[in-house]
Amino acid sequence: MNTGTPLQKKLSKLALLLFGIAYVCALIVEAANKFSGKNEVVIYDLATGLSMIPASLIVVLTITMAVGTKHMSTRNVIFRKLDSLEALGAVTNICSDKTGTLTQGIARGDPTEISIQVIASRFGWNRHGLVGSNDDSDSGAWHCLPEYPFNSDTKHISVLYGRRNSDREKYDSRWVITKGALERVLPLCDFIQDEQGNPRPITDAV
Repeated sequence: MNTGTPLQKKLSKLALLLFGIAYVCALIVEAANKFSGKNEVVIYDLATGLSMIPASLIVVLTITMAVGTKHMSTRNVIFRKLDSLEALGAVTNICSDKTGTLTQGIARGDPTEISIQVIASRFGWNRHGLVGSNDDSDSGAWHCLPEYPFNSDTKHISVLYGRRNSDREKYDSRWVITKGALERVLPLCDFIQDEQGNPRPITDAV
């Protein structure tokens, strides 16, 4: 019972349970007849034990699995093996990331974001020296304002940053920084920086 799908394990336990019940029933029949060895008693004893076997169980399971497969096909899920459907029926929680794949992180950040952080630090643009909290006592020039997390509809994440003026009461400028899928981010942009860092309009040629 340690191998097989969850359904097979349950059927194995059911078979052992039915075998135990059949043995007890057969023992009761023999005891009622004072453990007689007559043919009639033996036949009745065997019939009592065999009656514990659910003859239509295989048919019911087959029909149930067929109905389940048809129901899943309406949701664009196709099974090559019924064992997969049996295992899926025992699943209670599915943990996945935003792309729908099961991955394992390293608790230290995404490799792409780490690379961006490293190259920014080399040019003196480390966020720890530029970004502070919203506390007035913080010396950081830029402060994080509302943040819009990633979701499957927009497919991008946006963060609003404000730069405070000298009296630290108002923001001289506000910048929206967006990261996400190219097909969702590109339509939001009107300008692009050229090789010299000068902004120019985004055209079809670009």
